[in-house]
Amino acid sequence: MLVRKPDPFANLIYEMPPKGSVQQQKLEKNLQLIQPIICDADCFLPKVRSARS
Repeated sequence: MLVRKPDPFANLIYEMPPKGSVQQQKLEKNLQLIQPIICDADCFLPKVRSARS
């Protein structure tokens, strides 16, 4: 039987690293990498994704 448990990382949802910190720089760099994917309306269509590769 599956039992729903509270999310142990729920407190991190709105946490932002301090400006200028290494964590903030990594966050920005990684966001820039995935930005074209997450902003694309066709990102969930497998045929469209595979055609881009």
